[in-house]
Amino acid sequence: MEETDGRDFWSLMSAPADPFAGVARVLVLAPHPDDEALGCGGTVALYASKGVEVRVAVISDGGKIANEFADEDIDIVAARKAESLAASGILGVRETYFLGFPDGQLNAHEGKITAKLAEIVGHYRPDIIFAPSPVDFHEDHIAVSEIAVGLLMSPHAMKVAFYEVYETIRFNTLVDISDFIDVKERAVLCYQYSLFRHPEIYVEAAKALNRFRSFYTRANRYYEALLIISRPTERGELLQWLTYTPKEDSTSLFLSRLKVVDELLFEIGKYYDALQAYEADVRELRSLLGSREKRIDELQAHLDRMMGSLPWRMAVKFYTVRDRLLPAGSQRRRIYERITDQLK
Repeated sequence: MEETDGRDFWSLMSAPADPFAGVARVLVLAPHPDDEALGCGGTVALYASKGVEVRVAVISDGGKIANEFADEDIDIVAARKAESLAASGILGVRETYFLGFPDGQLNAHEGKITAKLAEIVGHYRPDIIFAPSPVDFHEDHIAVSEIAVGLLMSPHAMKVAFYEVYETIRFNTLVDISDFIDVKERAVLCYQYSLFRHPEIYVEAAKALNRFRSFYTRANRYYEALLIISRPTERGELLQWLTYTPKEDSTSLFLSRLKVVDELLFEIGKYYDALQAYEADVRELRSLLGSREKRIDELQAHLDRMMGSLPWRMAVKFYTVRDRLLPAGSQRRRIYERITDQLK
């Protein structure tokens, strides 16, 4: 991996001197067919014009929009694949991989996607990987951006360049694509089904974004904005930089974390005290239960002795023949009942 000389993530956000220097192989990750053209199509065409080998990996099958064309007899996955190949031909892409994961569910397949892309990276050994911005609102785009950062852990030294699709990005590189804006437009126009039969709307939106970036150069040009990083970083740290969240100094960060630890220890102490009290209650209840069980055993033994005694057996025998000896309504029964009432 590239040496960082001990510098932190924030110091590495300065723009690379030349994003094209030393780049011979490029891999573009497109969550769906069309993202590569919309997000970095001009840069791809520029790379290709310089003899750089560019390959595209389309991660999803693009099938989620099939319901938009339910009234047409068409295989939307096959149609979007054909559109992607046509756009790749215009942009100068050498090879396109179609990974075929479920559209709209990429975050549920990150492990498998990472394994497949790691295999591609291992064989192809790109110098830079393009991926959607981590602050894009599309869940598939966010999933692919996280996978791209993880790929920086590969033994193969490379960079990751995040591009814009739905959301603007805090960038450190502007690529002048003015000479290739028409190429990008033609590539986007290939996506008739992907862009719901109105790719011209998306063309104008993408061109407007690329023109907006000239605000920073004061030149009548078109630019694609990129954030290029060269080492793995925590998602939180990356989002902190992208969203302009002020960086905490090390002392404040240490104190804030120390406060969290103190609060956690306090809560643990409370739970420990409560646990000790519960354990004391359990011991007391077990002791009480033991004494009750002992008393029950004593009473059971007494009952067993009583039921085994001669008077008890005689009483039981009498009750079994009482109605025959003392018929109900007889004089003897009435005398018997008066005697038993007096004994009660």
